[in-house]
Amino acid sequence: MQLTCGVRGLIGGCALLALVACGGGDPPAATTQPATVAPPTSVPSPTAAATAAIRAATVPAAPPTGVSTAPATRASSPTSPPRATATRGTATVAARGGARTLTGHTDRLYAVAFSPDGKTLASVGFDKTLRLWEVATGGELRTLTGHADRTTAVAFSPDGTLLATTSFDMTVKLWDVASGREVRTLNGHSNWVFGLAFSPDGKTLASTGFDTTILLWDVASGARTGQLTGHGGTIFSVAFSPDGRSLASGSLDNTAKIWDLATGTARLTLVGHATRVFSVAFSPDGATLATGSFDGTAKLWSVATGQESLTLTSHPDSVTAVAFSPDGRFLAGAGFDKIAIVWEIASGRAVGTLSGHTDRVMFVAFSPDGRSLGRICSCGRVGALEEG
Repeated sequence: MQLTCGVRGLIGGCALLALVACGGGDPPAATTQPATVAPPTSVPSPTAAATAAIRAATVPAAPPTGVSTAPATRASSPTSPPRATATRGTATVAARGGARTLTGHTDRLYAVAFSPDGKTLASVGFDKTLRLWEVATGGELRTLTGHADRTTAVAFSPDGTLLATTSFDMTVKLWDVASGREVRTLNGHSNWVFGLAFSPDGKTLASTGFDTTILLWDVASGARTGQLTGHGGTIFSVAFSPDGRSLASGSLDNTAKIWDLATGTARLTLVGHATRVFSVAFSPDGATLATGSFDGTAKLWSVATGQESLTLTSHPDSVTAVAFSPDGRFLAGAGFDKIAIVWEIASGRAVGTLSGHTDRVMFVAFSPDGRSLGRICSCGRVGALEEG
């Protein structure tokens, strides 16, 4: 699949962009909605234009069951958009001169994660499966099943040997990457589980969701080691600081919190978004926290003081995900406006706009080497972009 589109000025020297397109749609309805706070003055929208190529994806009629292997499937020639009922997910890996479309999910995708070495992509979605893909070839390595309801988040352990997934079945599962075997199921949440993160040393797993709690787990034994409470609504996302001493969370209550894991208390509550905070991410040096909100902004905060340092407003609609580049120079944000934007943090300037998707973009992630960018969106045609 040849591409002729370009994204000028996006992360200089970057030759590969991995774009993951999926069935998205609205996140699950939450139970409470707190009062709003007016956002401050923001950074201007980007002026640089970006072009996009849209490709239709062909999806198999049904996924494999259990643990299986399957060959890569290439994208077909462009066709008319699918019907509204065809909410099948596809993953597109675009490189200079061409792209591969990874097909297999039979319902909308919701999250992706790169392995620590950047060679494998994991994806989860509403078809209740976890799928592993070889980034270099686009081949499907395994399909793992076991969750009884939709899968919502996925993360690799820092050493790349384990995967963790969350689900609407109120469980967290751990999987052995090499064998595809389910290692254990973690029970403890009383409602849908929506987000998770491994600690930097790989010994602790944090999970969260609609029960408004954050649970901490010992990865080796599966024992629950802690519980953090204090948010006034659904918690959508969690992230460990690079030193492993703090945990950040984003919630329906319009706030993000930074927790001291030694004491189990919230050290800082970050107030400034006008509505729910859907995504949180620490900078690689741990000094800055990024938040993405349904108010259409991404914000940067000092981890030491909780002071807001920058507001980025290139998205006219909800910001569903934020991610720092490995060198900490750039922040990527995905949104309901069907695009992902990359900002240069030093200037607050938008340096690239990734477009071409026909529905909401729900997730964005840099590969560990900084050369690839993964994202997922909702059903429709797949947009694949190449840096010019």
